[in-house]
Amino acid sequence: MYEKRPRNLESEENSLTISVEPLTSEKIPTFIPIMTDGIRDAFIPVIATYGDALKNESEKQISMRTSAYYTSFLEDPDKIVLLAKKSGDIIAGLEAEVIDVSIPPDPNNPTFVSHVTSSEAMLDLHGKKVAYVNWVCVKSHNRGGRERGAGSFLYRELESLLGARGDISAIVAQIFNVNDASLRLHERAGVSDVLGKGAKGRAVWYGKRIQ
Repeated sequence: MYEKRPRNLESEENSLTISVEPLTSEKIPTFIPIMTDGIRDAFIPVIATYGDALKNESEKQISMRTSAYYTSFLEDPDKIVLLAKKSGDIIAGLEAEVIDVSIPPDPNNPTFVSHVTSSEAMLDLHGKKVAYVNWVCVKSHNRGGRERGAGSFLYRELESLLGARGDISAIVAQIFNVNDASLRLHERAGVSDVLGKGAKGRAVWYGKRIQ
């Protein structure tokens, strides 16, 4: 189980001070719209570029983020949700899952784990565990400008938690190549080693080794 403790982190770029905390059950109702709004915004350039074929995926990602979904994260030590708060208000969130890349993919069960472990981007991490970041979302009026940094703070805390755990080799994320904001966020956070292409060439795998 991860050590869960709130930390105050101060931006190196400006005077922004954010507390990073694990998600708790009472915060779920406030947390859900931050994530769903962020996912909806992230898909806008993707749908504009690749068409309505990605609209169904957007709706699926949004609809699955329910109270029950996030409660399951609280009960599973291999699932992580962190939130960033400024002046007591939640302004950003990160969700990740620990994936055992040594699990052989099952062609008859195309689950999330099968997709990740069969990706060419994961070949050099075979036999290891990674933290796959599903989403990092920041409230729209807290993106960029003087308040830039909430997503980087969340990644910094995730890396600290995983380092303390000791059995995770890398942080990985798959980012649509037209999502410029997310690409910049991951570059600032240092999760920027290009591992390969994904999602039919529409996305890029980014990663950062932590041991």
